[in-house]
Amino acid sequence: CLYRYLPVLRQVGDRAFIFSTTRFFGKPVIWGPVMGTHSSLHYFALSIVASLCVTLHCHSENPIIQTNFTADPAPLVYKGTVYLYTSHDEDDATGFKMVNWKLYTSTDIVNWTDRGTVASLATFPWAVQTNNAWAPQAIERSGRFYLYVPIGVPARPDRVIAVAVADRPSGPFKDALGHPLIDKAPGNIDPTVFIDDDGQAYLYWGNPDLWCVKLNKDMISYVVFRCHRKGRFQAAELSGRTMVL
Repeated sequence: CLYRYLPVLRQVGDRAFIFSTTRFFGKPVIWGPVMGTHSSLHYFALSIVASLCVTLHCHSENPIIQTNFTADPAPLVYKGTVYLYTSHDEDDATGFKMVNWKLYTSTDIVNWTDRGTVASLATFPWAVQTNNAWAPQAIERSGRFYLYVPIGVPARPDRVIAVAVADRPSGPFKDALGHPLIDKAPGNIDPTVFIDDDGQAYLYWGNPDLWCVKLNKDMISYVVFRCHRKGRFQAAELSGRTMVL
């Protein structure tokens, strides 16, 4: 491993799975899943193991996606299928060159099917179209699927969070607003979304600072509430109704 990105954990029944991104020879690949029982795994400890590229109990050939340079795995479990949304580096990239988001699916965490491109910068025609289709996150609510993505806009600061919506987890996703959900500011990247047990949804994002808002039930607007934590290298764990930082 030349360097690693923060891994992503999802629970499926009594099993916990971690996906992570590494870069080999300058190109991103998705590694995983590291797997163990939910009762026996401490999320933070398992994340450290995954980030060091040590396989505890892995049932898939790594990297799990071998036909594209993919990064930023965002798993969504829906009706027995894992939907793995990813960013995608173009073959001719010399640095980051990302213009769309891919989807791969599996029912056994071993065999993966390429579902193609589910959204791209063209989904958001008001955005810069040449690069910056970075780490996505998806969630289902009331039978609809929401894809949150960081993209670029003209003039600095140029980072915003956008949202697209689809009637199926495989898309196609369409721009939900015609403008950013979270307006431009430095560090507006890496969104993730969470629906608590009481039905309240939260959107988190940011690097190096962490920001969040309470989403309304439509998942494409939010109330005037923000949390903010400054500082680099923060870890977050969702446990019941509590987010521990």
